[in-house]
Amino acid sequence: MNRSFYGRAIVTLLCGIDIGGTKIAIGLGDREGNILAQDRILVDPDKSAQELLAEVSLRLGELASGRSFSGVGVGVPGPLDTEAGLILNAVNLPGWADLPIRDILQDSLKVPVLIENDANAAAMGEFLFGAGRGVRDMVYVTVSTGIGGGVITDGKLLRGVRGSAGEVGHMTILPDGPLCNCGNHGCFEALASGTAIARRAREGLEKGEKSSLRGQKISTFSISNAVRAGDPFARRIWEESIFYLACGIGNIIAVLAPQRIVIGGGVANVGDLLFLPLREELKKRVCVAPLEKIEVVPAKNVNDAGLLGALAVACGVSS
Repeated sequence: MNRSFYGRAIVTLLCGIDIGGTKIAIGLGDREGNILAQDRILVDPDKSAQELLAEVSLRLGELASGRSFSGVGVGVPGPLDTEAGLILNAVNLPGWADLPIRDILQDSLKVPVLIENDANAAAMGEFLFGAGRGVRDMVYVTVSTGIGGGVITDGKLLRGVRGSAGEVGHMTILPDGPLCNCGNHGCFEALASGTAIARRAREGLEKGEKSSLRGQKISTFSISNAVRAGDPFARRIWEESIFYLACGIGNIIAVLAPQRIVIGGGVANVGDLLFLPLREELKKRVCVAPLEKIEVVPAKNVNDAGLLGALAVACGVSS
C-alpha cells in the first residue's frame, strides 16, 4: 500500500529540490526513494533568487536527459505559506522573502510543484523512505548546527497554525539558560545542538580545563573521539549533552508518545556513543508514557535527508 501525506497516488518519476543557505541539491528519484540522478548548485549571494531558480530549472532539464517527471517537491527553510507557495522569510537566504517559489518553478518546469519546510520534508522522507517505515506515529528530530523536527501522527504530517508545528528545537529546557538564535533563553537547540555541545567545550577550555581537545578544532566529532579515548573533560561535556538531549526528547515523548523517534543530523553519526546513554537517561526522564514501547533510533537518510525529504514532498503531487 502506497503512503501519501496528501491522500493522492504517488507518482512514478519525481523531482526533489532541497534549498539551503549555501547550496541547492536537486535530484530525480522514484516512489521508493531511490535517487536516480542528482546535482548541487552553490548559492551565489550575488545572484537573485529568480536567477538561481532559473539555474535550478536548467540543471534539472539536463539531469532528466529527455525523461519526464510528474511532480516536484521543494524543501526550504521556513517560515512558509505552503498553500500559497510562498517563502515568507528565510534568514539564511537574503532576498528570498515573500518569494512565490512554487509559481516560479511551475512556470519554468511546466509540472505541479509543492513546497514544504525543510525539517518537515526530512521527517516525511524518513517516514516514507527511511527509519519511519512500519509505524504510523513518528517524530523526527535533527540534531546538527541547530535542532529541528517534524511530527507524523496517524500517517500524516502535523502542521499546526501556519505550518509552525514541530519546532522542537525551541522548547524551553532551561529558562535561565544560554541565549538561542530565536531570542529565547534555554531552548533545546541552545543546549543540545552540535553547536551548543562545541560551545560548552570551548568555554571549558578557555577556563583552563585540561583536555586532549586543546589545540584541536572543536566539534561533536572531535569531542566524541576524545570521549572514546578516555578524556575526562570530554566525557563530562558529553554526559551533560546527553542529559539535555534526554530532557528535550523526554518532553516530546510526554506530549506525543510516538511509536518511534528518529534522530538525524550530524550528531546522530556518533552512533552508540549517543544512543546507548540517551536511552538510559530517558528511563530517568520518562515516567508516564510506556517507554518500552517507544523506539529511539538513528535516521537512515542522514547524508541525503534534504533531497529525499523533497522527493517525499513530491509524492503529494498527483500523477
